[in-house]
Amino acid sequence: MNLHIILQFATLLSVVIGFASLLNSLHAQRRQANAQIFLAYTKRFDEIMSDFREEEFQAHLDTVAPAGEIPSELRNVAGRYLNLCCEEYFLCSAGYLAKKIWRAWEPDIIRALRRPLYRTLWPHLRNEYQSYNNEFVAYVEAVQAGHHARKWRRTRTTRPRSEPGTTEQTAI
Repeated sequence: MNLHIILQFATLLSVVIGFASLLNSLHAQRRQANAQIFLAYTKRFDEIMSDFREEEFQAHLDTVAPAGEIPSELRNVAGRYLNLCCEEYFLCSAGYLAKKIWRAWEPDIIRALRRPLYRTLWPHLRNEYQSYNNEFVAYVEAVQAGHHARKWRRTRTTRPRSEPGTTEQTAI
């Protein structure tokens, strides 16, 4: 009878250890995925910033409204930056990106969205995002209005990522 109790205890202990190992592996995998996302998006950010010509980069940083019409090259690079921000926003809201990483990026995104270049471009680019990610449109407009608090709710995509579409909200 004592041997039977010892075997049951050993079985229970091995199940608990196995479950703990599984949780540890899942946690490590999630951290690795977030590190890969972080590195890939940081690389894209660097590429976009290097695509700004010197005078265009100044417009990206400037707190003064651009004079005259914005050159198409500047509009294109600034639009690529907005696309990057939209994708980062989506990844965080869908739970694919750790909120800690988003919180590291968000202050720079907020500063950029409030700069005159992006305030000037946003009305022209808004519709491109509205059909794809209404939440991002609301986020940009809230930031540009001086607000930026965001309570994350996980988003489930109802269509494949390659097809812009609606999202379904579920509170977590």
